[in-house]
Amino acid sequence: MKIRVIEPGNADKWPKLKQMLLRFVTKYGDGRITTDAFDRLAKLAPEHLRRRGTQIVTATVSVDGKKRLVGFSFVSDFGRETCIVIVHPDYRKQEIGTKLLLEQTSRLGQLMCQVALDNAASIQMCFKAGLVAAHMSDGPTGKPTFHFESRPVAVKTAQSLTKGSQRR
Repeated sequence: MKIRVIEPGNADKWPKLKQMLLRFVTKYGDGRITTDAFDRLAKLAPEHLRRRGTQIVTATVSVDGKKRLVGFSFVSDFGRETCIVIVHPDYRKQEIGTKLLLEQTSRLGQLMCQVALDNAASIQMCFKAGLVAAHMSDGPTGKPTFHFESRPVAVKTAQSLTKGSQRR
């Protein structure tokens, strides 16, 4: 599996990439991505990826010599505005979401995200990525929601998580 940050450089490829991400959200987001978060991704221009605190990280695997998207995360304003993590159902329970969050935190230096209390898998992902539940409120959909934040201490990296899981 390869985890990489999408760079804003190649604007001519951006519309195709963004459509692929939007289809991925629609198909594999399990109805948990808010309309607001989806719209922010839909309106995202490549130059927005130059903004401090805005980033897309993808997880891909090679299948029959072709790259296949198996997960991605999108963060804007360090997650205060938007934090999306989606993993293809066939690749869940492999800590891909955790690795995506670790990469976001490692590169951005801080991260925040909101997770509805009825989304146990995402809550577990956030804890495994070293995020802490700072407080709880009614989220954007009216459900009780944890507000996660990264700790201001040394953060795990996706590579260290991978190495740790290889030792088992």
